[in-house]
Amino acid sequence: MWEVYRRENSQYRFKEERIKDVRSTSARKRQKQLRGQEIIPGIRVQIQPNGCMICTWAKRSDGYAIKGTKINGKTKSFYGHRLVREDKLGRPVKPGYFAGHNCYDRDCINPDHLWEGTPADNSRDAERKKPLSLRSRLDMP
Repeated sequence: MWEVYRRENSQYRFKEERIKDVRSTSARKRQKQLRGQEIIPGIRVQIQPNGCMICTWAKRSDGYAIKGTKINGKTKSFYGHRLVREDKLGRPVKPGYFAGHNCYDRDCINPDHLWEGTPADNSRDAERKKPLSLRSRLDMP
């Protein structure tokens, strides 16, 4: 009884073009919409009015875009800004060096906003970017 009703119902839905195949009553799966533009394979961004390209990957608690991938059974994490900088340079960032940001946005991966520098360069840049209110509090005895 149930099978007859199900078959008749599916044939009716097929005639009404609500399903494509009489044998299948399951709904069609919607294709996933990708957000943003792809700047290098696998890295998509949303472009901001100020020129920053915000990575659509997951963000760490400190604001950096990160992607975890299994390699030989172990999970390896990659920072989006570092991968984009390496892609622009055409080589890996030198060991012990940083991929720094000219802008104040940690999840920005615009290649024009990124630079390669030493840990000392990175510290000077971080000091320069601190808000004035925080700098004045730290300088006071």
